[in-house]
Amino acid sequence: MFYDLNHEYGDLDLRVRRERLATAAGLGFDCVANARVVVGRLSSQQAYRCPPEAVSEQDAFESASPGIKRALQMCQALGAQRRSIRQLTRITLVTDDVQQAQALTARNKALEAYDIVSVQPQNDAVFKQACTTLDVDLISVDISGRLPFQWHQKAMRRALERGIHFEVCYAGLLQGGAARRNAFANAKRLTQLTWGKGIIVSSGAASGMAMRGPHDVINLSTLLGLKQQQAKEAISKRCSDVVRHGSQRQALKGSIRIETSPLPAMDIQLSVGSSQSGSESGDGEKGVSSGEGQVQKRLRIEQKQ
Repeated sequence: MFYDLNHEYGDLDLRVRRERLATAAGLGFDCVANARVVVGRLSSQQAYRCPPEAVSEQDAFESASPGIKRALQMCQALGAQRRSIRQLTRITLVTDDVQQAQALTARNKALEAYDIVSVQPQNDAVFKQACTTLDVDLISVDISGRLPFQWHQKAMRRALERGIHFEVCYAGLLQGGAARRNAFANAKRLTQLTWGKGIIVSSGAASGMAMRGPHDVINLSTLLGLKQQQAKEAISKRCSDVVRHGSQRQALKGSIRIETSPLPAMDIQLSVGSSQSGSESGDGEKGVSSGEGQVQKRLRIEQKQ
């Protein structure tokens, strides 16, 4: 199952969004995320007011480009059923203010309407905050330009421990000049610091023309330093982990940690008495004394041997 978790919603025309969805289905993607991007302060009213709306699949295929329509018709002629594509909702906060980033917490009820919550840090403070404390599913990095923050491996390791993933978009790799050079350099550095773990690759495409098929994205990801298996997981398993992390964020408001510890050792001392004292005692004591007498007799035999 292949994912593309960054279809910017924005103010794009409905026809463009329909064509992009049809292109994603025609290329072989099974799930996409319609992303709402908010720059600066995120208010609850704003988040409630503008969740991305799903695009009708029927309208999307009718609005597809001629090439995509021919591909879908060929698949149907070969007996393949029309691919049903899942659409998720996502919100991305772009900020350089620590106080503004505090809106991305579990206490913000407005975020419950979104399947995926991500942040795009614009300075060191917000980047460290996102890695260590914010309740997000993704940390999106714009690799096509000069990074506004420094990589902090310790904070990044903490993010991976919390189940947070890092996202890079290959749209910058398809550009020319400085944008492509920056994209390759930043992506390779991210891969080195994370050992290729916890990275997903999305399109970030504004139109269907900028999208590539899953296998092309896998080959492109290997140029960023990812191994072949890691590149495949970057658009499949890792994305599934992001969606699962978002579901857990929506469902769980807290957690309970239970630790088990072994019981303290108990010293039990049994007084060994003679058979006469055992006979003078009650029935319970007689059983114990006779058993202890057998143990003593066995020990004497072993000592003689």
